[in-house]
Amino acid sequence: MNFYDFNDYDRHNSLKMSPALWFWVIFSMRHVLLLLGLSVTSLSHSTDLMNEFTSETHWAYFLCGIPGVLLLIATNNRLPKAGKVMRWIWHSGRNLLASSLALHMIVSLILAVMKPNWQLSLPQAILFLFDAIGFVYLYRSQRVHDVFADFPPVEPVLNSKNSAPGIKR
Repeated sequence: MNFYDFNDYDRHNSLKMSPALWFWVIFSMRHVLLLLGLSVTSLSHSTDLMNEFTSETHWAYFLCGIPGVLLLIATNNRLPKAGKVMRWIWHSGRNLLASSLALHMIVSLILAVMKPNWQLSLPQAILFLFDAIGFVYLYRSQRVHDVFADFPPVEPVLNSKNSAPGIKR
């Protein structure tokens, strides 16, 4: 059992995501955020930008970010009243996030093999390296394991017959 600071827990006594884990969630969604940013910042040219962004291979990178988006949704719904789906997404969070990073690496490798005369650029190499570092971090960090193992318990439901658990009228 690891012990964390008092400030590392939220109001439901669940372990908060660390800043490093937040970075990897956002990093895994980088193409989704880029697409949203392009469409918001240039509304007059959004159709042209969307067509250019989704042409060729960018749609594959966009799909790689979906696990990160699911995890972000589960983060916002990490409440005692959350349903089974949110709980499953949260408890699978490390694997979802790792799959996103792994898919980014796989798509990059496939594109490198498929494109004739392909040459590695510095930004591509850096992104690939970051994906690999993030993947290793997710499985080496005890904090990441503990965060995704922790979810607020379901609150007891009071029915109309009982004003409090165990008290009958």
